[in-house]
Amino acid sequence: MFNFEEKDLTKYEEALEVTPYVFVYGTLKHGCSNWNWALSHETYEGPDTTQEQYILGDVGFPYMFKDGPEEIRKKVLGDVFLVADPKTMCGLDFLEGEGSHYHRELIETTGGKTCWSYFNRE
Repeated sequence: MFNFEEKDLTKYEEALEVTPYVFVYGTLKHGCSNWNWALSHETYEGPDTTQEQYILGDVGFPYMFKDGPEEIRKKVLGDVFLVADPKTMCGLDFLEGEGSHYHRELIETTGGKTCWSYFNRE
């Protein structure tokens, strides 16, 4: 599906130096459809909630927005993974269409972790 040997993993290594934690929701959560190939080999830290309130929606796939009306914002429940392999970050960016469909950004969780998470591009 995806040839990691052809990828320069430097930017993913650098991302993991910023924080090795990834906060996921939707199909990447522990036991869900994309978890098996994308994150099952990484350390599952457990469920956590975003510190900030976001808009969580679903149009056949889940998405999270940073901006929008206060009345539909809420803290998002998801899962946190400790990621050791830069190939995992590369695979997540590939799956999420980082830069075109989703954008990877840092968030804080109520559990006190700084994590990478994916926001729908507005």
